[in-house]
Amino acid sequence: MKSLQVKLSVLAVILGMGGAFATVQHRAFSDRKWSFDPSSGQYTDITGQTQGIEYDCDNASSVCTATYPQGQDPNSNAANPLSVETGLFN
Repeated sequence: MKSLQVKLSVLAVILGMGGAFATVQHRAFSDRKWSFDPSSGQYTDITGQTQGIEYDCDNASSVCTATYPQGQDPNSNAANPLSVETGLFN
């Protein structure tokens, strides 16, 4: 009986850990996310950073971040971003 209790406890821990990993959001890094500095007019690569943790976009009508395909550098070609987030990067 004690062996069964230990086995069930171990199984519960393993299933709990598996569930935690299964619910984590995984991001593909095939596209790159860039922040825009309006004072310099330059973009900075922030791929992999999370809004609200590593950066924020304050309310504004300017470009805060933009997502571009992997091979496109917006500092040399800012045309056709995949997505744009408005605000002021900080």
